Amino acid sequence: MQKTEMYIVRHGETVWNAARRFQGALDSPLTNKGFQQANALAKRLRPISFSAIYASDLGRAFETAQIISGGNGYEVMLDKELRERNYGIFEGLNKDEVLAKYPEEFRKLKSHRPDYKIPHGESSVEFAQRVMNCVNTLVKKQLNRRFLVVTHGGFINRLLRMILEIPLTTPPRFDVENTSLNIFSYHNQEWNLETWGVTCHLR
Repeated sequence: MQKTEMYIVRHGETVWNAARRFQGALDSPLTNKGFQQANALAKRLRPISFSAIYASDLGRAFETAQIISGGNGYEVMLDKELRERNYGIFEGLNKDEVLAKYPEEFRKLKSHRPDYKIPHGESSVEFAQRVMNCVNTLVKKQLNRRFLVVTHGGFINRLLRMILEIPLTTPPRFDVENTSLNIFSYHNQEWNLETWGVTCHLR
């Protein structure tokens, strides 16, 4: 293989996803639907060989990765740098609860100022730097190979924005569905998007 391929997927649906709560660096378990999604993705990926599987160390991503690896015979390597953005004081709350408790902080978040740091959390800039540092480290380890990453919606969305050079000052415009499959390639020191948002395994 003359280029590096990174297959990157979001974890299965969780209890807090279903309740529309901020998760961030906190965790909640996969729902029954989430387990079904992960098993469907494992079946979809079974014919594909990977040099390695990496996952966020948060339970929802690790559990999804274990389901995939169990069907494909790979060991999962955990990396805390693959975590979702840290949403600080918003974590565990839904939008209405955040608006009631922290209206000014929520307004700042929605202003899309890259330097705004959620109390006890990460700024958009800090998150973007972590995302790119992480994937660049992984690609150096897996150069000219195909590897799989199981992470979070915000992480994948931020990666896409950085690679396509979409300013952090603009609101997110790309949905990342649970267990959706995305493929990025790396060649001649450049990242490229190959495939985005595949969910045919869920039908």
